[in-house]
Amino acid sequence: MNASPVIEWNRLVIDLMQSITQPSDVDLPRRNTSEAARVYALLNVAMHDAMGGLGGDPALEPRWVVQPAPGLSADLAPFAAIGAGCQLLEGLFSLPQREQQIRDLMRNLRDEHAGASGVIADITAALDYGKDVASALLADQRYAIPTNDPVEDLHLPANPPPEGIGRLGFAPGAARYRRLTPFVLDRGDWFHAPPPQELAGFGYAREWHEVYAQGSLALREAAADSFESRMARLWRGGVGTSQETGFWMEIARVISADPARALTLSEQTRVMTAIAVANCDAMITSWSSKWTYTFWRPQDAIRRGDEDGNAATFGDPAWAPYNGSQGASPEHTSGTATFAGACSTVLAHLFGDAVSFEVDFQSATGLIGPQTFDHLALTADIAVRTRVWNGIYFASAGEAGLLAGRLVGRRIIDAMALMPM
Repeated sequence: MNASPVIEWNRLVIDLMQSITQPSDVDLPRRNTSEAARVYALLNVAMHDAMGGLGGDPALEPRWVVQPAPGLSADLAPFAAIGAGCQLLEGLFSLPQREQQIRDLMRNLRDEHAGASGVIADITAALDYGKDVASALLADQRYAIPTNDPVEDLHLPANPPPEGIGRLGFAPGAARYRRLTPFVLDRGDWFHAPPPQELAGFGYAREWHEVYAQGSLALREAAADSFESRMARLWRGGVGTSQETGFWMEIARVISADPARALTLSEQTRVMTAIAVANCDAMITSWSSKWTYTFWRPQDAIRRGDEDGNAATFGDPAWAPYNGSQGASPEHTSGTATFAGACSTVLAHLFGDAVSFEVDFQSATGLIGPQTFDHLALTADIAVRTRVWNGIYFASAGEAGLLAGRLVGRRIIDAMALMPM
């Protein structure tokens, strides 16, 4: 059986993301959770619409790039996907070594599929058509990184840090991604989350103490082999990983590529595209809430606990999160929880909840070996809890993100008319 272009391009883009480890890397702008979500969505949307443009499967009708096809047979759809994947990734990654990897995979896939069927002229035309679809998508300003980001609608603290209490204590960073046009949702704030806990309330104090006790570096290092510590390391994003948005792409790829399922190329395309756009729209949804509330992370909250006006908290300047850093975005809501809610909802609709799969998100970092999961909903719940165990989110940020993500997932299912497989 020929290798699936959709599976192989998704494997390569994850490898490319994992390889960005140096601050001097020309592709460094791709190494963040929000940009990774955009990249995964663009790649899979390009392949979806390139294959769909050749006809043959109504379920792959083009949604994002509707471009006339050159009158080629639907049997050439694999070549359209090969061309689209190559053009899309070449347009996003600049390091010569990565460009060589992209071209090598394109040639290998082309030659493997060409040996089975097709006239050379038709194959070339299908490859070129896929490249044209990808180029059109890259040129579409709706999905470009927003460059103008007015700050007047950001609810930043009136007083700059360190005076601001309960609010973000560092630069806005990736706030502009909240303005990215969603791939499916009508608006990025469609499933806006309710606000975080009031600083002076009992609920905030309860969550504060939970993170203080369960997410500290000292505790987790002392119990490094515990389930909580192992899962915290597995779901940790950052350097050497495909980023938090990439974790669910890896899960979807493993499930879709399982030989026991024997999914067709068209079915694999629908799965990967649905997860990619669910991921990206979930990111936009979470970022919309994050940059409305600009709530502080547990590290700031715990180190300055004697300044928050809550009699049940206290300051511990030496406290550090197990994650190693407190994160680069506001706390409410959790992006990881929103991604988990959206993607687990879509995958459970397609395959049922009881799905067994093995993943190693940290294969390039060596933090932990392969781990096996048996249920999608439980996997999502674990992903959400790891934000507390890593010491970087309060519980309510995970709960709100998970709910918003599930709503995003349901919208993806309905809009794309996804049917169980």
